[in-house]
Amino acid sequence: MKRSGNLAVLERHEQLESQPAAYDGPVCSKCSAPDEGYALCRVCGYYPKLDKFMEIDYEMEGLVEEVVEPGFKMPSWVAAALGFSLLVIAESVGSAMFLPLDSAERMAWSLVHLIGGALLIMAFQFRGTFYAIMDDTSVTAVDCIVWPPRAWEAIAVRLPGSSRQFIMATVGVFAVLMSLLVIRSVPYSSPFAIDWVSQPKSKSVLAQVASQVKAKGGDSKMTMEEALNSFAEETGVKDLAAEEAARAQAEMLADLDKQIPEDELEGKESVVHTARCIVVGYFASDASPNEVSRIVLATASRFNNSRNKFEILGSVSVQGTPEAISLMKKLRGSETKEPLVDSQLAAVWVKPSARCEIDFNEHGENRQPVNLKLKRML
Repeated sequence: MKRSGNLAVLERHEQLESQPAAYDGPVCSKCSAPDEGYALCRVCGYYPKLDKFMEIDYEMEGLVEEVVEPGFKMPSWVAAALGFSLLVIAESVGSAMFLPLDSAERMAWSLVHLIGGALLIMAFQFRGTFYAIMDDTSVTAVDCIVWPPRAWEAIAVRLPGSSRQFIMATVGVFAVLMSLLVIRSVPYSSPFAIDWVSQPKSKSVLAQVASQVKAKGGDSKMTMEEALNSFAEETGVKDLAAEEAARAQAEMLADLDKQIPEDELEGKESVVHTARCIVVGYFASDASPNEVSRIVLATASRFNNSRNKFEILGSVSVQGTPEAISLMKKLRGSETKEPLVDSQLAAVWVKPSARCEIDFNEHGENRQPVNLKLKRML
């Protein structure tokens, strides 16, 4: 029989040649290789009992060493899971940077991450539960709900075949985390907040005068200023009306710019909130008409069931800051008669062309914005 030409035979001869020549035991009669006690020579395949050469399967006999590549190699499914997760992180950070915090688009994007991620995690848990029950009939769905790792283990033992499930679960976890920690926008702390319940407010003298004029036959659609003028004409006390109007404006401004010492704030009131606002009005400086002294800010309603899309958050002083002159240049020419958000302030109302970020606290049951601070202009 023809001798095998397997490459392993040559390697075996090379190993024998490199061995020291001190061996003096029994050898093969054909190739002089050391006799290892087998029925045939494991080098040349000679079978003395049949006086023939036999074909040797060197891999089956374990004579060929397995080649192991040095170093660690990451499984392809792990790399895919990390790649998709980094993609979710990148687009979440991008949306947080370019979408306003209180915008409807950002809230919708946050909900897509939250709901989509939760569905992927639930699908992973459901598939693991199915595998666990299939592997062990004594396991029930309740067992996997009480102890979720039981379902995870059933998927893990099927790797790499079940790698798609692990990739989806990883993406789902990162999507939920990005919604809660990075994109945010959804008011998770107060999902059932209701703001249409009217809160008792003390009527100023100005409001009482206006209500009395309307009750005496005045137009019910009459503005407060018109009601005051009508009252002044009837009573001849225009000075009183002007004085009360100025006092009312001061009260409203003080209410919008309410400051409470930080040491008096406790619990949720001490939490500093950040909101992106639009400038809807301003007050010119008395010292310099070319400077803005205060800006009136509006933001998306902080309450889920609000009737209005926007609310007046408050007013912030910019007197003496570098923004005082630049804001006047930007706002001048965009004046409008009606405010974007209903308000009785005697401010100069403008179209929303300037934006900024504001830090503030929420005070009382009505969550009144207090301690407004200008963070930066956008």
